[in-house]
Amino acid sequence: MEIGQYIDYTILRPDTTREAIKSLCETAIIENFYAVCIPPIYVNEAVRFLRASSVAICSVVGFPLGYVSTAAKLTEAESLICEGVEELDLVINLCNLKNGEWEKVASEIYQFCILCRRFGVVSKIIIEATLLDTDEIIKICNLCNEVNPDFVKTSTGFTGISIVAQKEKVRLMRDTLREGIKIKVSGGVRSREEAFMFIQDYGVSRIGTSGNLSSKK
Repeated sequence: MEIGQYIDYTILRPDTTREAIKSLCETAIIENFYAVCIPPIYVNEAVRFLRASSVAICSVVGFPLGYVSTAAKLTEAESLICEGVEELDLVINLCNLKNGEWEKVASEIYQFCILCRRFGVVSKIIIEATLLDTDEIIKICNLCNEVNPDFVKTSTGFTGISIVAQKEKVRLMRDTLREGIKIKVSGGVRSREEAFMFIQDYGVSRIGTSGNLSSKK
């Protein structure tokens, strides 16, 4: 199996430089990765670097904490779409979730997915599974079953999660999400073996990683 087409090659550090983005894009082209996932400020740079390639451009909305207003997230998302992104990863509002304000959570995800569909952009919902218990994961996945994003993503990668914990949560997500909704794993995947495990054994469709896991290495 060619692993490159499962990879969102990622750099989202707060101190990311223009040179780092250029290097990320160059590597993604060489390794035939599916996409790069980059800070919003560098989308225009990535469009220029990747213009002649098949590598998709992904960026993030409400990242990494997710508790800005829905209106701000939608404005950010539309701005990034206008700049040329093809995929967007939205951080849900965990404050609303933890307060049991599920209608607000659902409304935000719905509005985001509608916006992405209108422009033909892939939608990914980051649920930050690291911070959720079993009942919360089941509930947010069932909510996503109703709204139908393209992907549900495990984590921003900023909260820390072990591979063992990640496996348990991904299994629960796959068992709860309907078949048409894909899963992106982000955080803690450090090797090709771990990536293959999630893809083959857990039904994961995309791996977000800052490591070069290519078989060409």
